[in-house]
Amino acid sequence: MFITALCPTFRHPTLLQSSLALWNAQTYPAHLRRLVILDDGQTFDDDVGDTWELHSARQRLPSLPAKYNLLLSLAPPETDAFLVWEDDDTYLPEYVAAHAATLQNHELSHPRYVLSDYTGYLVAEPAAGRFHSALGFRRSLIERIGGWPVTDRADFDQQLQTALHAAAASKGDPFASPASNNPWKIPYVYGWHTGHAHCQSTMLSPADELWYFRGAQAYAEVPHVGRLVARYDERTLRILAAIGEGSGF
Repeated sequence: MFITALCPTFRHPTLLQSSLALWNAQTYPAHLRRLVILDDGQTFDDDVGDTWELHSARQRLPSLPAKYNLLLSLAPPETDAFLVWEDDDTYLPEYVAAHAATLQNHELSHPRYVLSDYTGYLVAEPAAGRFHSALGFRRSLIERIGGWPVTDRADFDQQLQTALHAAAASKGDPFASPASNNPWKIPYVYGWHTGHAHCQSTMLSPADELWYFRGAQAYAEVPHVGRLVARYDERTLRILAAIGEGSGF
């Protein structure tokens, strides 16, 4: 199964470099995966690696759903299934393989629990209706619902999840195994305390249609970097160490 991960990015050079390092560390076969990155902050130039490609938009896209739908159109034609891959979350080496195994038998792959650092510590949290950035789905499913909803609302991610769950013929939990009783075996960490601007911090309500434009003011301008180079940041290294030790950040 060929997996394409979709990564929108905006003025997050350090996080994106670390995210690429996480992608390179995935255990899923390199010839069966592709990370497609869309930078509409003009921080990086167009670039291509062995298992990834970066597209730099000339201007900021009108909404985050529009970015995701453009990413869908940029995916390799051999793509069987998609993953959401956000630059400020931590995807451990088994992440892509876990989704791929679930998507072999199901149209939708959505975990029941994820790890997050909302509290300042790594904790397991229920994922029902949440954590858009931990979704996986077959190409046939996302095409059947017409892609991401065309909306400016802040709850676009919940709208997408509702549509996917309603349309999916079958669903599976990518992290469901005897080991999932141990939270340190969950290969995904939602990042809140990243030290960088976070789009959710600009949302006033689910119906807020100005959050995306307000967010542009929250994201500080960054110098043009040019070439994208994989490099773990300090936070990611701390998370990897904590999970390896089973300690909790």
